[in-house]
Amino acid sequence: MKKTIFLCLLLVWAVATPIIAQQYGEIIIQVNLPPAGQLYPEELFQSVVLINQNETAAYLRIHATAEEAEEGLIFEATSAVFEVPTGNYYVTEQDVMPGEIQYRNQQYESYIIQTGSLPAGIYTLCLFAHDAETDLLLGEECVEHRITNSSPPELILPPNQETVTETYPIFVWNPPIPPPLMHLPEYQFTLTEIPPEMLPEEAIALHPAWIQLSSVESPFLEYPPEAREMITGKHYAWQVRSVMNGFPLGENGGFSEIFSFFYMPLINGRDIRLTTPGIDALISSSTPDYTWEPVEWDNARYTFWLWTITGEIEEKLAAGAEITYALLSDFVPYYMEENLVETNYGYPVSAPSLETEKSYYWAITATGPAGNMAESTPRRHTYRDETMAPCDTTEVNFRIRITLDSISNALCNLNSGVTDSLMQCYKSLEQQMWIRDSLQGNLDAALQFQQNLNALQGGATVALTGQISQTQSLQSDEPGCAGAWENKFYSRYVMPHPTAQRQSIYNQYVGRYNRRFEKCKQKREKWLSEDKEKINTYYNQQLKDLKAILQANQNALHDQNKKIVEQKNNLSSLQQQLLSALCQIDVHWNSFLHYLDSNKICIKCGKVYYMKPPDLQIMDHCLDSLYNKIRRKLADIQRPENQHELQEIADDYFNYTGLSKEKNQLDSLSSAFQSMVSQWNNQSQVVKLAHPCCQSPAALAGGRYLYGHQNKPYHNESIYGLRMGLGNSGMVVLPADPQNMGDPGFRSQYYQAKREFYTRRYALSKEIDKSLRKLKNGSGGTKSLINGLKDPRAVQLHGRVKAVSHHNNTADSLTHELEELLNAAANCYDNRIQNNQHRRYITLHHQCFTFKQCITLLDEAFAQYLDSLNHYRNYLNHATDQARMALAGLEKTRDNLNTRQQNLNEKINRMQNELNTIKETSVRQNIQGQLDQLKQNRNEVNQLLNNLDAQILQTKRDLHRLEMNVGSLTAAVHPRPVASVDDCEVERQAVRGAQQNAGNEARRISGLSNAIDAENRRTQTAANHISDELSRADSNATGIGSAIQEQLEEERNKEEEEKLRKERQIKGICTRLLAEYYDANAPGNHVLDSLATAYEFLSGQIDQLPGGMNEFMDQIKDFKARIDEAKETIEDIITLLSGVHGNPSNQQRTAAFAQVLKYAAEFGDRVPGFGDMISFYASAYEEAIAALYQIMNVILEPIKKVIDNETRIICPDTSWQGKTLDQIVNQLWEESFTRQSFGSLSLEQKKALESYFKQKAKIAILNCCLDKLNK
Repeated sequence: MKKTIFLCLLLVWAVATPIIAQQYGEIIIQVNLPPAGQLYPEELFQSVVLINQNETAAYLRIHATAEEAEEGLIFEATSAVFEVPTGNYYVTEQDVMPGEIQYRNQQYESYIIQTGSLPAGIYTLCLFAHDAETDLLLGEECVEHRITNSSPPELILPPNQETVTETYPIFVWNPPIPPPLMHLPEYQFTLTEIPPEMLPEEAIALHPAWIQLSSVESPFLEYPPEAREMITGKHYAWQVRSVMNGFPLGENGGFSEIFSFFYMPLINGRDIRLTTPGIDALISSSTPDYTWEPVEWDNARYTFWLWTITGEIEEKLAAGAEITYALLSDFVPYYMEENLVETNYGYPVSAPSLETEKSYYWAITATGPAGNMAESTPRRHTYRDETMAPCDTTEVNFRIRITLDSISNALCNLNSGVTDSLMQCYKSLEQQMWIRDSLQGNLDAALQFQQNLNALQGGATVALTGQISQTQSLQSDEPGCAGAWENKFYSRYVMPHPTAQRQSIYNQYVGRYNRRFEKCKQKREKWLSEDKEKINTYYNQQLKDLKAILQANQNALHDQNKKIVEQKNNLSSLQQQLLSALCQIDVHWNSFLHYLDSNKICIKCGKVYYMKPPDLQIMDHCLDSLYNKIRRKLADIQRPENQHELQEIADDYFNYTGLSKEKNQLDSLSSAFQSMVSQWNNQSQVVKLAHPCCQSPAALAGGRYLYGHQNKPYHNESIYGLRMGLGNSGMVVLPADPQNMGDPGFRSQYYQAKREFYTRRYALSKEIDKSLRKLKNGSGGTKSLINGLKDPRAVQLHGRVKAVSHHNNTADSLTHELEELLNAAANCYDNRIQNNQHRRYITLHHQCFTFKQCITLLDEAFAQYLDSLNHYRNYLNHATDQARMALAGLEKTRDNLNTRQQNLNEKINRMQNELNTIKETSVRQNIQGQLDQLKQNRNEVNQLLNNLDAQILQTKRDLHRLEMNVGSLTAAVHPRPVASVDDCEVERQAVRGAQQNAGNEARRISGLSNAIDAENRRTQTAANHISDELSRADSNATGIGSAIQEQLEEERNKEEEEKLRKERQIKGICTRLLAEYYDANAPGNHVLDSLATAYEFLSGQIDQLPGGMNEFMDQIKDFKARIDEAKETIEDIITLLSGVHGNPSNQQRTAAFAQVLKYAAEFGDRVPGFGDMISFYASAYEEAIAALYQIMNVILEPIKKVIDNETRIICPDTSWQGKTLDQIVNQLWEESFTRQSFGSLSLEQKKALESYFKQKAKIAILNCCLDKLNK
C-alpha cells in the first residue's frame, strides 16, 4: 500500500510540471518526463527535483489529484511532511512516505497495484503545494498527459477476406507491443456472422455475436468444438481485444482491426440424395421431371447426367461391379446439362428422345464457390411409351414451330428463369441501396459532428485570444488594475519622511515592480498562447480522427453508388427480357390458334377436355407464380426501424441532443459569471476584481501583502473548461483603494466583501463545474461530448437515425418501380389474356370427332386402372410389411417368453431340491403345496406357449399366402390400337371390367390382410397374457424361494444351537462323571464335586448370557491373561497337584486342593474361572487317572479281546443326564453284547466278566470325556 501511495504521488508530481511550475516562496519544482506514451515508476525516481532558493530549509506537504478524460476523478493523494534543503533536492520514496491515498475508482486501483502504471488515456494531473505549518497553499498547477501504453493486437490467421475450409479453424494474433512488464494480458474474442446488408465493422458493432469469449489467455484460439457450427457459405467477421485486469490494454481501446472470412468447408463424396424418379422406376413421359435434395452450401451449381445402358455397362453389372458416378464417367453421356441452379430439371423436348423399353442411368453432380464437389449415386429408370394413338390415316404436317408445349415451356421457364433472376436482382439492389442509405446516414452524422467540433474549437480559441489581447493591453496604473499605485506608494513611503535615501528606495521599488508587472504579463501571455496552441492541437487531432471516418464513409459511399448503377443496369436488362418474353407469348398464342383454326384439325388427336386440361392448368400455375413473385417482392420491401427507437439507442451510447443543450447551458453560465464580475466592479466600493498581475503593484501601494486567489469560472474541470471556451485566465480580488488597508475597519469590510464574492463565485462555479462534468463524462454512462463527436460507433448509431429518411425514399422508389413493372407486364400478358386464349384453344378442341372423345376417355380409364393397381399394390405391400413386422415382433416376444419359462423351470427344480432338505414337516408340507401350485401354473403356461407357437406358425402360412396374392395383382389388360368407335367402346368396357375385378381382388386380399392383422393382435394379446402369467409365477417363485431359504436358515441355526447345547451338556456329564470317579477314588471329593457342579451350571447358563458364547469366551480369555501374568503361581499349583502321584497323605492332598481354590479365587469369579480351568485340572490329574486305570484293571483273559473291542469307544449321550457313573455302566452291561453272548458262563465267570466290562467301560467313558474336555 505504501508503495502504491508513493507511485501515485510520484506519477502526478512528475507529469504535473513538465517545465518550471509557478514560483512561490522561492521553491521551484522541475521534472524531466519521457515523451507521451508509456510511463513506469522506475523512470520517475530521478525525475522530480525541488529547487529551494531560500537560505533556510522549507517544510512542505504535497496534495495531488488525477482525472481521466472519460472516467473523471481517479484518486487523490497527500504526502507526508518532508524537508527540502537549500538548493537542488531530488525527491525519494522516503520523503513522501508515509502518506494517504483515496481512490475514487476501484478498477483503476486494481490496475495501478497490478501494473505499477496508469491505464491508457488522457489524464489531467494537478499538484497543490502547502506549507506544512500554516497549510497555506503555496501554488497549484494542472497539465494534461497522454498515456498510450501498447499497440493493439495484430490479427494474423485466418487472413482478411480469405476462405476458410477447416471445420475448426485456428485464430492467431500478435500480442500488444511492448507487452506489460508484470503480467500477461488476456484477450476478448468476438466472432459474428455478417448479414448481406452489413459491412464487417457494422456486424461487429450491431449484429449478435456468434461466439464471444472473455478470458482467452494465449494469443491463439482453436474454434471451440462445443460452439455452434459455422454455416457453409456464410461471411464472418472477427476481432480481438487485449485487456489487463478488466481495463483495455493498448491503443484503440485494446481493439484490433476487424478481419473477415468466408466459411466454405470442402465436402466431397456422394452426398446428393436423388428423389424422383425412384429406383428402377418405369416412366411413361418422354419429358420426365428429375428432382434431388440440395447440398449444404449456397450458390451451388448442378450438372445433370444421363447415360444409356450399353452392353459394356451390362457386362460390368454382371461381373458384380457397383454402379457409381466414377464408373459411369468413363462412358460418353447420352445427354448432360450444366450450370443448373434449382434442384429440379425437366428433360427438354430439344434433347435426344428417350427410346421406348430402354433403360437409362441418371446422376447429379454439384460444385461450390470454393471448389467443393459433391455427387449422387446413379439411379436407373426405364422408359415405356404408353400413348394409345388412333389408327386413322390422317397425317399432320406442322408448318410452324409453335406447339402448346412450347408455349407452356416458354411461360414456365420464364417463371423459373428470368423472373427468379429479376427478383434476385431486385433483392440485391435493395440490399445495395440499403447499405448506401446507411453510409449516407453515417456521412450526414459525421458532417454534423464535424461542424460541432469546428464550433467548439473556434469558441475555445476565441476565448483564449481575447484573454491574450487583454493581457497584452493591460497597464498597471489603469483604474481596473492598480490605479495610481506609484503616487500612492510615494504618498505612503516618501512624503511622510522625504529623504534622498527614501527617494532612491522609492525609485528602485517602482522600477522593480514595473519589471515584475511586465514579466507577469509575459508569463501570462505565454501560458495563454501555449493553452491556445494545445487547444488547437487537441481539436485538430479530434478532427483528424473524424475526417478519417468521413473519408472512409465517402469512399465506401462512392463504391456503393457504383455497385448500385451496375445493379440497376442489370435490372433494366432483365425487366426488358421479362416484358419482351410476355408479349412474345401472346404473339405465339395468336399464331398457334390461327393455325389450328385455319387447318381444321386437332393438334393432339386422342384428347378432349371437359374442364381445363392439365397442360393449361400448368400454364395458369406458372403465370400466377410469376405475378405472385413480383407481388410478394412488392410486399416484402424492407422498411426502416422505428426512428424514435433508433434515436433512443443512439442516445444511450452518445446523447448528442442532451449534451448540445448542456453546452448551451454552459455558455449561459459563463456569460453569467462575466456579468457577475462586471456588476461587482461597478457596484462595490470596497473590493474590485483585477488581473493577477495587478496584485503586486496594488500591494506596494497599500503597504500590505495581498494574497489574491485566482478566480476562474470553473475549478475542478480545468482542461475541459479550456476546451469548452471558458479560457484559462482568472482574476484576483483586490481592495478598491489599497491605501485603506491600514484601517482595521476597512480591512474588516474588505475581508467580508471578499468572502461574499467567493460565496457567489463558488455557487456559480459549482454549476459551471457540474455542467463541465456532464460534458466530459456524458450523461447516464454515455460518451462525453468531444469523444462522442469523433467516436465511430456514435457516428454509426446516429447515422442509422439519419438513414431512416433515405431508407424510406429507397423503399418508395422500389415500390413505384415494381408497380410500374406489374402494369407493364399486365399490358403484355396476364391472367385475363391467358384465360381468353385458353377458351379459344378448348373451343377448337371441342370441334374434334366423337372418336377422339372415346380415345381420350379410354386413355383416362386405362390410366385410372393402372393408378388403381399401383394404389392397391402399394397399400397391400404396406399392409404386408406391417404384418411381417408384427409377426417378427411376436416371434421375438415368443422367444423371450420361452427363455423366461426355462428360467422358471430351473428355479422350480432348484427350489424342490432345497425343499427336500427341510426337516420341519409342517413347514415343508405347506411350502410343498405352494410349489405344487406353482408347478401347475408352470404347466398351464407351457400349454399357452405351445398354443402361441401354433398361432405364430399359422400366421406365417397366412402371410406367405397373402404375399403370393399381392404378387399376383398385376394388369389383366394391356392397351392395343383401335380403329373405330366400336373398338374403342369394347376396349373401354374391358378396361372398366379389369378395374372392377382388380378392385374386388384387392378387397379380397385386403380381407386376408385384415384377418392376419386381427390374428396378430389376438396373438399379441395371448403373448401379453402369458407374460403376465409368467410375471406372477416368477413373483410367486421368488416368494416361495425366500420362504425356503428362511426355513433352511432357521433350521441350520437350530441345528447349530442344538449341537452346541448337546456338546455343552455332554461336557457337563463328562465333568460330573470324572468328578464322581475321582472323588470316589481320591481325597478332596468336595473340590471336584464343586468343579463339576460349577461347570454344569455354567454350560447351562452360557446361552442366557447377553453376549452368549462370545461373552463367555471373552471372560475365559481375560482369565487366561490373568493366569499368564501369574505364571510362577500356576507352576506352584502344578507342583502341588503333581504331588498326587507320590501317594501323599490326606492332609497333603487337602492342603494342595485348598491352595488350588485359593488361587482360583484370586484369579476371578468362580463360575467362569472354573469353566475355563477344567482342561487345566484334567491335565493335572492325567497321571492320577492312569494310576486309577491300573487299579481298576482286572485281567479277564478269556473274553478280554471281546470286551476290549466292545468297550473300545464309549462316549456320553444326553440320555445320561442325571445318572451316576455306576448307573450308566450297569445300563451298558445290561445292554452289552458280551453279556448276551456269554450267557452260559458260570456265575463267577459272569461276575469277573461284569467287573472287567464295567472297569473297561468306565475307562472308555472317562477317556472320551477327557478328549471332549481337552477340546
